[in-house]
Amino acid sequence: RIRGVLEISRYLFPRSLISISAYAVKMRPSSECLLLSLTLSAVVGHLQGPEVTLPLGKLRGIFQETINGREISSFLGVPYAQPPIGELRFKEPVPVKPWPETFNANTHPNICLQPSNTRNVGSEDCLYLNVYTPKVPEQGDDSKLDVIFNIHGGAFQFGYGHLHGPEYLLDEKDVVLITFNYRLGVLGFLSLQDDLLPGNYGLKDQLLALKWVNENIAAFGGDPNKITLIGCSAGSASVEFHLLSQKSKGLFQKAIALSGSVLNPWAIDEHPKSHAAQVARSLGCPVGNSRATVECLLQQPAELLTSKARIFVKFLGHNDMVVMPVVEKPSATAFLDKSPTEIIKSGQASDIPLLMTHTDDDALFLAAEIFTNSSAVSDLENDWERLLPLVMKYRAKDGFEGEVAQSVKDFYLGGRGISETPEGLTRLMTDRYLAVGIQESV
Repeated sequence: RIRGVLEISRYLFPRSLISISAYAVKMRPSSECLLLSLTLSAVVGHLQGPEVTLPLGKLRGIFQETINGREISSFLGVPYAQPPIGELRFKEPVPVKPWPETFNANTHPNICLQPSNTRNVGSEDCLYLNVYTPKVPEQGDDSKLDVIFNIHGGAFQFGYGHLHGPEYLLDEKDVVLITFNYRLGVLGFLSLQDDLLPGNYGLKDQLLALKWVNENIAAFGGDPNKITLIGCSAGSASVEFHLLSQKSKGLFQKAIALSGSVLNPWAIDEHPKSHAAQVARSLGCPVGNSRATVECLLQQPAELLTSKARIFVKFLGHNDMVVMPVVEKPSATAFLDKSPTEIIKSGQASDIPLLMTHTDDDALFLAAEIFTNSSAVSDLENDWERLLPLVMKYRAKDGFEGEVAQSVKDFYLGGRGISETPEGLTRLMTDRYLAVGIQESV
C-alpha cells in the first residue's frame, strides 16, 4: 500500500521534499497507517496548491516551474482594489474588501482595457496583481527575501502585468516578484485638472498596489523593507514618478528605471484640458461645465471611451500618446501636484539608490515603423516640415518651423533621405523620445 502511494506521490510531484526510505515497507500496521495518512495529506495539499493567509482572507495559488524546472509558488489574479466601474470610474482606487472564502488565485486576471489594432481588448474590471515566490514560508520561518515590484510599460496606453513572468528571474534568484495591472489611456489618465476629473488614476492604482505589497508581502516570504521598483519605457517613467511623489515616500527602498523618464516628451500631458474636451466632444458630451462633462462620461461604455484614444492619431500612431499623466490641482489626494522639473530641482524626490539606463538605439522599434514602411517614408520626406513636429512631439517658434526642421534633418540625416540613413532616424528618435530626457533627469 505504501509503495503504491509513494509511486503516486513521486509521479505527481517528483521535485517535492517528500522522501521516504525503503525501511517504510517493514513498518508495523499502525505506523503504516500514519505514514499513509501523512503521505496522502501531502499529495492532496500539493494538488490543491500553496496557500497563504492574509488579513484580507486566505489565498490558494498554484505551483509553477521556471525555465529550467525550478518549482515556485504563484498567486495569480489577486485583487488589490475594488473594480473601478460605475461611480468608481475616474476615481482614486478603493482598497479591496476582505473575502470570506478561500480565494483561488490560479489564473491570470483580466487585462485593463486598451486599443488593439481596430478593436479594444481587456476589461474595466482589471485591478489585480500576481505574486511569484520561491517558497511560501512555513510557520516559524522568519527569513525574508528581497521584493521586485515590476511596473509594465506600454506608453500608458497598452500592456499588462503578466506580460513579465517569473520563468527566468526566479530560475536562480531567491526573490519575490510582483506584477500587476493599472488603468490605461482614457480610463487611466483623462483629466480636467480639477476636483471632478483630476487624472493620474493609473499612477494611483500603482500606488495602491505598492501599499498592498507593503502590507501583505511578508506572508509570501518577502521583506517589506527591501522593495525595489523596476520598470521599462512607461514603466520606467512610472518608477520615477514614484520617486517624485510624496505619496510614495517610504514605500520602497531602491529603484531601477530602464529606458524612460518623466522628462521624456511622452510622459506628461501638457494640455490635458484640451484633450479631455476633445474626447468629450467626440462622445457628444457637454464641455465647459466639469460636472456635466463627467456625468456624461460616466454614462459612456468603457469600450467606447477607450476607443477615443484613436482620435489623436495623426501619423502612424505617433501622436496618440496624449492622454497621459498630468500635474494635478493641489489636493489631499493628488499624486503629483508640481512639475517633475520643479520637484527634481527642489530636491524633494525620494533619496534612495537609483539605476537609470538607456541604450544607443533605444528607439529602433519606433524608427523601424517608419523606415520599413515605404509610404510612411515618402509621406515624411515629402512633408517633413509639417510631420516632423508630430512625430518628434515638439513645437517650433512661430516663423522658425522650416529652419528647425531643416536643422534637424541636416544634423541627424546629413541632409539625406530616410531610406539612405535609417540609423540617423533611429538616433534622432532615440535622443528625442528617451536619451535626452533620461540624461537631464539624472
